[in-house]
Amino acid sequence: MHDTLERPLALGGLGFAVALALFAVLEDARADAYLLGLAAFFLVAFLGALRASLRAVEGETAPLSATAVIGGSVAAAGYAFLAAAYASVARDELREPNVEIAEFAFFVSFPQAAVLAAAATAMARTGVVARPLGLAGQAFVPLQLGAPLVLLSPGSDDFAIGLALVPFCAWVAATSILLVRRPRA
Repeated sequence: MHDTLERPLALGGLGFAVALALFAVLEDARADAYLLGLAAFFLVAFLGALRASLRAVEGETAPLSATAVIGGSVAAAGYAFLAAAYASVARDELREPNVEIAEFAFFVSFPQAAVLAAAATAMARTGVVARPLGLAGQAFVPLQLGAPLVLLSPGSDDFAIGLALVPFCAWVAATSILLVRRPRA
């Protein structure tokens, strides 16, 4: 990493994963709203560090890193939207948010797949961050694109939601750790 800000930004990937893990286990609308907002914040921070690392090897035009950031920004907006839905539940003391988690998982599957496809391809081609992590990310792309088909089936369950969210979350966390551990240039 070239810049001293990249390491703290890279930690955003871990923050994203932790916030989503806590969201999955807590059953409090206020806490869930806040955790989802934090997840969006941390994902954007992580994307800044990821873009810097990928762009350093891609060059000035950096189409793959730009695609990863655009996809990640759309996903982060989705997490922020879900946070707002949970905030309305907490504020109005409703029983359920006006967005189902399965619908949300369907929505974010596509931009998360774009992040995985673009960033993992750059990583696998150049070896930046870690080539095996790039190959793993590429392997997750079909899973990420197939998850919405499972979510379209009637009565999608927690497994289908996990299929849509967990691989991306795990890949972000692993990439975050490797970005932080990389020696400075």
